Amino acid sequence: MLIPAVSVLAAITLLPALLYLLGPRINSLRVRPRRLVEGSDDPERGFWNRWSRLVVRRPVPVAAVGLAIVGVLVF
Repeated sequence: MLIPAVSVLAAITLLPALLYLLGPRINSLRVRPRRLVEGSDDPERGFWNRWSRLVVRRPVPVAAVGLAIVGVLVF
């Protein structure tokens, strides 16, 4: 139980700090080849933008669904 607890604690504290330190440089490396990237470079139309807006608008239902998934996986 200690290892998952430490992993979660590190993920929710160190990862945001690391992302803050990297700032815009996080996007300097291309993860996928250019030919596989969707046609638009507009970040307002991407999946992650839509997902983040959903989470910000409705944090409690999203957290409940996440906890339900984790609960099912535990058993």
